Amino acid sequence: MEKVLWFFAAASALSASHPERQYHFVYEPKNWTDAQSYCRENYTDLVTVDNEDVVTILNNMADLRQMDSSAVAWIGLYHNEVRWKWFSEGFYRSDELNWQKWEWREPNLQWYIPSCGAMDKAGWWYDVLCGMNKYPICYNESEEETSVVFVNAEMNWEEAQSFCRDHYTDLAFPRSQAENEEIAAEIPGGVLGWIGLYRESWKWSDGHMYLFQNWLEAKPDSQSELCSVARFSSSGGWDDWNCDKLKPFICHEDPQPFTTQVVKVKLVLNSALDLNDPAVLENMKAELRLMLDQQGPDVKLSWKKQQDGKIFHQEEEEKLQ
Repeated sequence: MEKVLWFFAAASALSASHPERQYHFVYEPKNWTDAQSYCRENYTDLVTVDNEDVVTILNNMADLRQMDSSAVAWIGLYHNEVRWKWFSEGFYRSDELNWQKWEWREPNLQWYIPSCGAMDKAGWWYDVLCGMNKYPICYNESEEETSVVFVNAEMNWEEAQSFCRDHYTDLAFPRSQAENEEIAAEIPGGVLGWIGLYRESWKWSDGHMYLFQNWLEAKPDSQSELCSVARFSSSGGWDDWNCDKLKPFICHEDPQPFTTQVVKVKLVLNSALDLNDPAVLENMKAELRLMLDQQGPDVKLSWKKQQDGKIFHQEEEEKLQ
């Protein structure tokens, strides 16, 4: 008498794994516009430097021997115009600042500093460093009504915007005195709440929001020098330069997004082998990986557990004569 056991399992195969963003120095001098075009044609875009880790990576990669005495390279930060705008994808569908209620002497941060709008209990607006932690004020749109929600959790402006878009509709913004009062009524006394107001000054070529800054002392110092470089003789600090100058440049390259595929596997066994044994699972995974090699080296394979924590379950048992 021989038992034939049918089993099934879900295996999760991840094709095209997700490596880190890559950075490429190009030492052939170009102006900023041509450098941008080159990066977009050959990689992803001119480099976005949005945290200290990227600053460190670029400093370690820079080859000063291939640069002139200025030791600079173009990055993707450029200046177009300075204006306050509503950053909203919600139902108002407007970026125009037609109605304003700045507190006296506000806004007062320098034009090149990443600045975002906050509101107090009295309904006055303030320009605040976007990286500071304040409280989100969201609006929530439904078929029945539109409401304002104060979120009692501190976060920076970009995090607040993401939170509101994930859980409600967007960061709140007023178009009139009445709407301003409605928003202010939800703010507790003594705190500032983020609204959907952002000052657009410098921009990243890839569209990433300008929040992190690494300017050299007293820089930028001119609204006529519209492009930026990293100066590697000064630890990669930023300087504003004339966009027509011919300089080396840095591109970044983003990996292709991975896809996930769930595959059901049915096995026929002629033994009482325990398919949920870790050693057995690892051996089977190795065999499957060999079969998937033809799809490319970036395929990753993992088992998917069922609700009871097991991977394989007996589907059918038949007795053979």
